[in-house]
Parts: sequence; structure tokens; C-alpha cells
Amino acid sequence: MYCWGSSVNGELGLGGIEEEHILSPRLLKKPWAKEIVHSEWCSRRNIDQDSFMTVIRFSVSSGNHHTVFVTKSGRIYSCGSDDCGQLGHTKDTRKRPEKIDALEDHDIVTAACGGSYTLALNSEGQIFAWGSNTAGQLGFGKADESCVSKPTFLRAFGGKRVVQIAAGDQHSVALVESKFEFLCLQTGELFAWGSNNHGQLGIGKKGGQENFPVPIKTLEGVPVKQIACGHSHTVILTRSGGLFACGNNHFGQLGIDDESDRHFPSLLRTIRSHRVSYISAGGDHTVALTKSGGVFTFGAGMYGQLGHGSTANEILPRRVLELMGSEVTQIACGRRHTLAFIASRGRLYAFGLGGSGQLGTKTGKNSWLPVVVPGPWKSPQNSSDFTKVNDVDSDDAGYYKAVYSGGDQSFVSVTPMQTCDEELDEESHRNLPNISLQEGYEPRDFRKFLPSTQVLTFSGEFMRKILTRGANAPISSLDTARVESIASTPTCLNASFLKQGSHYGCGSKNVGIDMNEVRELWETVGAIKNEVLLKTLRKGLKSAVEKLPSSPPDVEALRIYVLLPFYHEFSDPAQKGSFQIPFARSVMALPTSARRVIGIWWSTVSPELFFRILTIYKTVIQTILKNSAAGKDGNRTRMEIDYLKISLEVLAMLNTLVKDHRLQIKPQEFYIEELNDYADIAKDYIRRRYTPSKEPDMLYFCNYPFIFDAASKTVLLQTDAALQMHSAMNEAQIIMFPFPHVDMQNQFMVFIVTRENIVRDTLCQLLKAPAEDLKKPLRIVFAGEEAVDAGGVRKEFFILLMRELLDPKYGMFFSYPETNVVWFSEETFEDTSMYFLVGVICGLAIYNFTIIDLPFPLAMYKKLLGEEVGLDDIRDLSPVMEKTLRELLEYEGEDVEENYALAFEITRESFGETKTIELKPGGSNIPVNKENKKEYVDLYVKYILDTSIESSFTAFYKGFHYVCGSYILSLFKAEELMELVVGNEDYDWDQLEKSSEYKNGYTKDDPTIRLFWQVFHGLTTDEKKRFLKFLTGTDRIPILGMKSVKLLFQPTGGGERYFPVAHTCFNLLDLPRYKSAQVLREKLLLAIQQTEGFTLV
Repeated sequence: MYCWGSSVNGELGLGGIEEEHILSPRLLKKPWAKEIVHSEWCSRRNIDQDSFMTVIRFSVSSGNHHTVFVTKSGRIYSCGSDDCGQLGHTKDTRKRPEKIDALEDHDIVTAACGGSYTLALNSEGQIFAWGSNTAGQLGFGKADESCVSKPTFLRAFGGKRVVQIAAGDQHSVALVESKFEFLCLQTGELFAWGSNNHGQLGIGKKGGQENFPVPIKTLEGVPVKQIACGHSHTVILTRSGGLFACGNNHFGQLGIDDESDRHFPSLLRTIRSHRVSYISAGGDHTVALTKSGGVFTFGAGMYGQLGHGSTANEILPRRVLELMGSEVTQIACGRRHTLAFIASRGRLYAFGLGGSGQLGTKTGKNSWLPVVVPGPWKSPQNSSDFTKVNDVDSDDAGYYKAVYSGGDQSFVSVTPMQTCDEELDEESHRNLPNISLQEGYEPRDFRKFLPSTQVLTFSGEFMRKILTRGANAPISSLDTARVESIASTPTCLNASFLKQGSHYGCGSKNVGIDMNEVRELWETVGAIKNEVLLKTLRKGLKSAVEKLPSSPPDVEALRIYVLLPFYHEFSDPAQKGSFQIPFARSVMALPTSARRVIGIWWSTVSPELFFRILTIYKTVIQTILKNSAAGKDGNRTRMEIDYLKISLEVLAMLNTLVKDHRLQIKPQEFYIEELNDYADIAKDYIRRRYTPSKEPDMLYFCNYPFIFDAASKTVLLQTDAALQMHSAMNEAQIIMFPFPHVDMQNQFMVFIVTRENIVRDTLCQLLKAPAEDLKKPLRIVFAGEEAVDAGGVRKEFFILLMRELLDPKYGMFFSYPETNVVWFSEETFEDTSMYFLVGVICGLAIYNFTIIDLPFPLAMYKKLLGEEVGLDDIRDLSPVMEKTLRELLEYEGEDVEENYALAFEITRESFGETKTIELKPGGSNIPVNKENKKEYVDLYVKYILDTSIESSFTAFYKGFHYVCGSYILSLFKAEELMELVVGNEDYDWDQLEKSSEYKNGYTKDDPTIRLFWQVFHGLTTDEKKRFLKFLTGTDRIPILGMKSVKLLFQPTGGGERYFPVAHTCFNLLDLPRYKSAQVLREKLLLAIQQTEGFTLV
């Protein structure tokens, strides 16, 4: 062990020497010093990486004027000033290290020196404290003006195991573990006590003192890697390189871009991306060592201790340029000086205050830049000859191990080469046959921490071993406690599955988790057969969910929101009260910034994660709806409403993520198909619309329209239309009230038309109709026909009318011969007002719940709803055109211009003449080539679907929305709106039979009825479709499905010689009591040929 610097109070331990300032490294000659020199090699050689009891077996800590040494055998020595009893012994010698006998029976593993007090940590995780307690820094529960000269057990941690300690001038910090029975298990809690005059305890207040250890709650859930204390500031390093600081910031030592004190740990945002791996704190400055070996300093610089070549203070972390180009592996801070070691060079550098010789440069001068400390050491990585490097006698050569510093003194542990050779010669063949001299005695890398000082993880070796236990394998109570502790602690989970090398710089763009490892381990968990282990994990993870903080201090505390959904019981709706619902509540209670980060992770980490969360909460909602005792129309319990609301909120968050991040996820993924079966959507809509104030406790499914499938949206649209109709009828009735003689038909909009002139008759009456009448229910009267319109007449009216309007003879629309699809004519003699009226008619059909088989393509419905149209939509019009354009896009050759001979123009036939239309100005003179072919295709498609029909479609659009435009309609997707208008052909003939009803003597078991269904199911599909059109007016199935088509059967007199008669308005069939299947079939087939016209029967 070598030392240099101030020896005024004997703090170097060199004995009764006359020099007060040692200007260069000097050997510390003590019989036990060899224990410190060899301690790290012995520790490393004997360490069990999987053990929970592993500890660092050496330590040197120096305060302002005293020093403590911890040997590999667990003994502790001290020297220097003892004004407040900080040496812990009563021996007369102060300038030579003396053993602290009071701790003889304890295996001490490390120590920390404060201003005038000392902390020591034993292998049991217990803290002993002695020295000054004027600010409560010893943590005994009360401040004491008198000194505590004997090491005293700190009882505040009787139920905890401490793994790290740090001491400032008058404050202390500890990283602790929870304790279960006889086994100590890490939770990563931070505690602080002592002076808080600058907020250095990080407990949310400034001033006063804490005489008893108190938790730093603001960092709960963050996996802490290291703690360090300056004079009156505290620095905390997280597992992924996050740096937090609190306390005195007069010189910028907190690195947060100002000079104001902080009483909460504050994140140093500017340095996060540099992957900080180790920290050290001086009196009023801080040093950070990165994973790549870079050194950043900030804080007080008046003595050059920041190494930037000046005496300026730095309020932001600044890299020490003089140390760039080499990888620094060790740093240490004294009160006003800094040390840094570069292993590849075997050189130690110092900068800062040098008045006491603490720089070791043989002078008492300050240095504003890093300078080499000459000393009798070198590194195994350094191949240079020792004497040439350090200019000392080669007999004293040794392998550099580690640097320590504090106050105005510095220490370096060195392993003599001769000792190294002897130890390896004796041991290597027996215990370490594969280790070389360089590997065994290389300098410590401060960036690498022993497992015993770190938070346990769910992905650690212990968990991996125990998770593979067999179904009947016994598990000890100690192992059970371990599993429960790890699983129940958010800190442990947040420190798990870290991606090697890239978990640093955790943020919205980098979760830092190895997702393959996550899947692998959670799959292992899901395959566990051991019931004891399963129950323990379930209990622990349930506790972890309950502990999720409402305001996480850092993004590293949010990783748990990515990990937990992969636990297999998260997919079990039976566990919703334990996992899914508390988890959802925690997510939704997070601050907006934290929820935003989680949302980005859910969206980008993997599609599997997003779909997993989506499926989990859809399943919870579906399960509640299905199992609710309230039924479709009843009142749900308070708990059911709460569970549904919080689950829906999670889905709403996911739906927003899809829009914000343009995820390739179809809207149908959010649909809850069972919703219309288990909830009264119509009632929900009416309640939400007419409730005076929207109570926060009420659940309105209409607040979450993205969950509605086409059937639910149709119910909403019909409900909205019915409300509008009801309102229009009420207004008409109020107007009629003074005039009772006025015809009640004024409550309806009635069209009287003839079949021969249906277009002219309709348009004439439509032009005369007031706008408010369009909201009334529509009734149709065919002149000369006796039928009363209860729906069936209206169906036929729309079918016949649209058939006429779309006929090419009017020139408003034309049909593509390849597909028979109808599209808007590019040129027409009709005024745009005609397109407006056609749009009104189509809107009336939807508004009056009438299915009409319009031959428009999907593109028309997309345009009605404001959705984008493109090349795929051309296929519906002309597959040949679409194929040609796509082939052009996919052609990779350079000779596009020669092969295709195209220009930016399009040709059209117009009244017998060929016209050329430019797709862009000067397009006829612009050839299509490889570079502009996509632009050409885009303009071509735009012309077909937009530009050429702009005026006519705009009028059609306005007419359509004039009638049925509403918020509800905007919920529909184009495919759904198309199905709403034209229906579908998803025939389920068995369902048709199940949905049918009977009256006036008929039942489902009546012989005639059974005979009818026997004959019906024997018909061809075409014949069944004819029957459907005969009875309902259309052979298309409503968007609500076949279950919404309810046929009604009643008997009629006259015997078997009569035909079945359809009352289309009511879907009612008069069915004579046939006794023969053959007769029934013949009569039925003849009857269904008549599908147009109405008579009263």
C-alpha cells in the first residue's frame, strides 16, 4: 500500500514522521498492509458469483483528517485525527493504523469515513457507527453533542441487510435489502440520515436533520447501482447509467445546469447518453466514469480539480479532454483533487489541489490538467519496462491494484511482483489452471461491481435454476422467500432482462430490455408444474403490481410495465382482480410523461407486446360482459363498472397509440364482437345523449366508439336516426295540434310515385320537400297499388329508383364492363344538382334503414367517409388497369421510357372523339421514366378517382350528408358503410329458421311448419335467395346478420290449392296448411317468381 498527501494528523498512517506533507507515493509498512494489497485477488479467487453472501473483501476510506483500512480477514484499522472519537479505539497511537478491537468479532467488509465520523459494514449487512453525532449522522435516533468513541450497532437496520454505505461531512446514505427469516434479500431501498441543511438527504425537504434513517421514496422502483456522498451533496447511479444528485449545488456539483440546491434527487439529463458506470464525489465536485472509459467532471473547479485546464466551476458535466484517447478504469476524489487510472498505460493521473502533496507529483503545486503520478507500480496490460516508466528501483516493482482518496490524502494498493509470482506458482496448478499472471493481477475495474452489492434480478442465475424445478421437487422455505422477494419487488424486476451493452441511456427510444430473454424466461414460468413455486410467484408478482408507484422518478422504473404483461396469468381473466385491473389502474394513474414513454415502448418494442396487452384487456371486458348477472338490460355492480371502465381506458390508450404512431393494426382488432349481445347499445347512447350532466361514475360505451363492430355501429346509427325521426314527428304533431282536421300523414314524408315515371315523380317531390321533412320517416305509395308501406314498399321503391338513376341512358354514371361496377361519368349533360339529389336519395335509404344493392365500388364509400383512395381501389373498377399500373411500378429496368413510351397524360373517348388530358402542366411533353413513374401512377389514379369527377362527386357527397351525415356515421369504416347500404351474402339458413316466429295457430312443431323447413332446406341457394326476396323485398342480408331477419308465419284458409302469400312490409308469410311436401314445393316455387308489385290480400 502506497500513500501520499497530508499527514498533519497522521491520516496516512506512516507513523511518527516529521513531514506533514508527503509529496510522492510512500510505502505504508505495516504487517497487515499485505492483507490489503492481496485482498482483492483473494476475494476474486474465492468468490461465488451466485452466492447472496459475497462481499468485497478490502477497503480503504479516508475522511477529512482520518483514515480507515479494512483487511481481507475482516479486521478494521484506523489512524489520524480522533477529536470526535472517529477512530473507534482508545489507543495512544494516532499516526499509525491501529486495530479497532470493538469490532474484532465482526467480519467487516467495507467502511466509509465522514467528516468526523465513521461507518463500517459487516458481512451480515449490519452497520456500525462512531464519532461525531452533532447532526444525527450516526443514525441512532437522536443527535448528541458528545462524541461516540466506540463502534455502535445501528439498530435502525435490524430487519434489513445493507449492501452499500456512503458518508458525507455530516450525512450518511445506505442501500439496503429486505430481510426474510434468516436470509437477506435485496429490494434496493435507499435510506439517508444526518444533516439536511442543503437537502442532501433527498427526502423532499431542505434544512434541519434526520437523526434516524429515512427512506428516499422518490427513487422507489429505480434499480440503484452505486451511491456516493460529497461534503454536503449526494450522488446516485442507476443500473443503466442514470445519474441523480441532491443537496448543495453552490458550485454546480449536482450537474443540473444551475446553482440552486435540490432537496429531491434530480436527474442529470445531459450525461445519460454517455453510459455512466461509476461515480465519485469530492468535497464540492463530482466525477463520473463512463462505460467506454471517459471521464466527466462538474462542480467546484477553483483548484483545477475538474481537469479542464482552468479554475472555472462547471454546472454541467464536461469531459476531461486530456484523458481522451485512453480508457480510464478507476477514478477517486479527494476533498479538492481527483485521481484517474488508465490500465492500458499503467499510469495514474492526478489534478486539482496539490498543496499537501495529494497529487503525488513531488511538488506542492496545483495542477489544472491531469499529470502522471510516478510510483512503483505498473499494469499487466502495460508492456513497458517498469524502471523506464516510473524511474524507480525495479526491486520495488508491483502490479497496480486500486486507488483510494479522501480529504487531502491518496492511496494506491499494489501487489509486489515477487509475491504474485509465488502465489500463482503455488496456486495456479491447483485452483486456477487456466489463469495467467495478467488475468489474476490486473487492476480493478471500478465499472464492474460484485453481485453482492447489486439488486437481485428476476433474470438472475438463482431464478433460472429454481424455475426449472420438477413438479414434486422440494423447495426450502429460504428459497421460497428468495423467489417471493425478487418477484414482489419492482426494483428487482426493473433491473432484469437488461440487454447487454445497450441498456444504457434508457429512454423512450430505448427500453434496454432483451425481449428474447423476456419471452424465454416467462415461457419457463408458464411451464412450471411445481404448485409451491407457482403460488409463491403469483403472490410475489401480485405484490409487485400493488407496489407500482403513481409517480415513477425515472424511465428505468417503467420497465416493469413491459415485463409484467408477459406473465402467463395476465392472460387469465380469472386473475383480473389481482393483476390486470390493478396494473391498468397504475398505468392510467401515471403522469402524462411517464404514460407517453410506456406507450412508445408498447408500440415499438415488439408487435407481440402490443397485441398481448390489447388481447388481455379485450378478454377482461368480454368476460365481465358475459358473466355479469345483470344481463343486457340490467344494472351492473359498482365493481363491474369500475373494471370495465379501467379496461376500456387501457384500450383507448392503445387506440390512440395506433393513430399517433401509425401502427399497421386494423381497427377491427379493437372490436368487441360480443358487445351488442351483452350490452344495450341503444340505451347506452340515449342515456349518454340525454343525461344532463355526464357523471364521472357512469359507464358509457359510446365514449369508446373504437370497440364497436359494424353491428354495434349500425344499432347506434339506427338509434340516432330513430331519435331524429321521433323529434321531427313530434314537431309536426305540435304544428298540427290546432288543426285536428289536418291529415296525420304530415308526420311522415310521403312520396306518391308511379312505376313508369319513378325517377321524375321522386325528383319532383324531393325538390319541393322542406329540409325538415327529410328527417321524418319515409312512406311510399305506388299509384294504383293497395299496399300500405310498413317497410317492404320502401325497399322496392329504392331498388327500382336506383336501378333507373344508375342507368347509362341518363349519362350520370357509367359501368365498367370488366366488373359491372358503376362510377361517376367524367362528362355529363346533367347539372350537379342532380348528383346532389341522388346523394339525398342514397342518404334517405340509410336513414330509413333500407338495404339497396348499389353497384358502387368501395372507393365511393371511402370518399364519403374521407378515407384515402389509391391504386388498390382501381382494381374494383378495372383489374386490367390496376395490373398494368402496378407492373409499371414494379418494373426495375432502366429502360422504362423506351419500353412503355408513356407521357404524363391520359386519353379519353368523349362523344365519339378522342381527348388527351394532361396529368400535370406540360405533361404531354414529360416522358415517364424510372425516376418519375410513381408520380405518374399516383396522378393517374388521382385523375380516375378524384380529379375527373370532382364536381359531380362533391354534389353527391353534400346530398348524402345532408340527410344522414352525423358523428355516428363517421365511426364507420368504408367496408362497414358499404355493407350497411348493400347488405351481404353471409347466408346462414339454419339461423333463419331459428329466428323465425309463428302466430295464429302455427308453432315451430306444427306439421306444416316442419314440412316447410324440410322443403326449404332442400332448395338450391338461388331458390332460397328468391324466397328471401319474395318475403322481405331483398335477397341481401343486413349488416346485423341473419339473426336480424325475422320471418313470421301464419296459417291461411283455402286448402292446398292456394299459394303462399307474402306481406313484404312485415316479413309475414301466409302459409296454407299443406300436407304434402311435393305440393308445398310446387306452390312455393311458383309463388317466389313474383317479386315485384303489391296488392292487399
